[in-house]
Amino acid sequence: MPKTSKVEDKTNKSDKHPERQVLEIRDLHTQFSTHDGVVKAVDGVSFDVIEGKTVGIVGESGCGKSVLARSVLQLIEHPGQIVGGKVLYRDYAEGEEAASQNDILALPSGGSEIRSIRGGHISMIFQEPMSSFSPVHTIGNQMVEALRLHKPISKVEANEQAVDWLHRVGMPNPSERIRAYPHELSGGQLQRAMIALALSTNPSVLIADEPTTGLDVTTQAQILELLGSLQEEQGMAMMFITHDLGVIAEIADDVLVMYLGRVVEEASVTQLFQSPQHPYTKALFTSMPGTGEIEDNRLPTIKGSVPEPHSRPAGCFFHPRCDSFMSGTCDIAEPELLAVNGQQKASCFLYSEGE
Repeated sequence: MPKTSKVEDKTNKSDKHPERQVLEIRDLHTQFSTHDGVVKAVDGVSFDVIEGKTVGIVGESGCGKSVLARSVLQLIEHPGQIVGGKVLYRDYAEGEEAASQNDILALPSGGSEIRSIRGGHISMIFQEPMSSFSPVHTIGNQMVEALRLHKPISKVEANEQAVDWLHRVGMPNPSERIRAYPHELSGGQLQRAMIALALSTNPSVLIADEPTTGLDVTTQAQILELLGSLQEEQGMAMMFITHDLGVIAEIADDVLVMYLGRVVEEASVTQLFQSPQHPYTKALFTSMPGTGEIEDNRLPTIKGSVPEPHSRPAGCFFHPRCDSFMSGTCDIAEPELLAVNGQQKASCFLYSEGE
């Protein structure tokens, strides 16, 4: 059973507008056509992102987490293609309960509406910091441009705000670093600059793809604390992608566990840590330092490896690696994502609906 010492019971988390959806992802499908076949990187994923709360998305490399994040903002490049689903963004004007609504996937990819949403209403912290910046402009120029694109402020005001945001994310000497080019910053500094750029426009939704990777423990804690405070101040919602269950314990309210493009478990962070249901989720916890039983000084691992995404196994995709495999069932039919413990859901033949 996983330890829960870091998991707070977040059911009483203060929320100015309880359960107000800002994003609704419905039956999202993203595919890549390759020489080896079609890769269904995101395969029928549905979930809500709630104002002021964080959805954590976890899974091994190659499970579709980053493709899911990019799909939300129509940032899939060739040979990828979003082939189905909806991403409904709800924009609540201050003081208003009703919201305007856009299906992001229905907007022209280069149009003014989606440019307004990207980086303004919805910001993204990318896994590779260099991909967020032009190499031929200074960090400051790019932050000022982004701020003035989404806020009616002067260049001087934008520069002041950019320096302030660099300071808030722990950038040393921010008034000097703002004049630096991306290649003049270390990896950790570039990561901080990217986080500052994403947060500076005060987005309604932040999509964070491994945002603390490469940062030292102290800076990681500082960034997580900053993100938490922004949620309290502004009601910002987050999609937080990571492979680190320890980070999920610190920041998430709800969690999706992904495997080969599909959600295999969905639960509150408290439910997930106290009572994981899917065998894959249980295996992730067992292989996590400090949670599993260590034999012969070796940390348990999940047996086998993730199958090639263009040739997923028949039946349940996890069955070749599963300790609970049932021949004649798991290798033939595909389990549905069903309620197994209140609002907790899992796609596994160990459970029938409602158990």
